[in-house]
Amino acid sequence: MRAGNSQHIVEAARRRSEYTRSKAIRALRSLDAAGEPVTFDAVARQAGISRS
Repeated sequence: MRAGNSQHIVEAARRRSEYTRSKAIRALRSLDAAGEPVTFDAVARQAGISRS
């Protein structure tokens, strides 16, 4: 890894985290609006993300 490249890696991880969070929020709202049970498994499945 080149020196000074870690800033780009940190920024990419931050963007990925924000994107995943927004997908989870959309899934939560969708499940709630449909009257479905809101569980970790249901949110992950609806959002297409991992539970971790």
